Amino acid sequence: MGLWLEERRGVAVPMGVAVPIIDGVNRPVALALGSPLPERRWALGSELLPLGRVAAVAVSEVHSVPRAVGSHSVRKVIDLWDVDTEWWMPEPARRRYWRLVTDGGKLITVYRNLATGGWYRQGY
Repeated sequence: MGLWLEERRGVAVPMGVAVPIIDGVNRPVALALGSPLPERRWALGSELLPLGRVAAVAVSEVHSVPRAVGSHSVRKVIDLWDVDTEWWMPEPARRRYWRLVTDGGKLITVYRNLATGGWYRQGY
């Protein structure tokens, strides 16, 4: 028995067709699986909300290293990586990602847009 209502009924749903919400969850839809940008990989079906949504966030930094995100202090840096892609697009993606542990023990990912200097939280 499948998780999705259409699977349980044995009805095939064509790609791109919106499906009803089942118990508050939409069907995940692949967008650009190979994209290095998380918000462009998957979305929730009927509304196409990115699963790796992005929101602007206030980041305090010392020597370009995040020391606080919003009102939370950064306890530890777990990972750091750069993404420089889609140079052929009108707005290429040039980002430096930081995987952080905050004072409350929460694991978060933020990035700095290297073209504009703005900070964003990934997957809020």
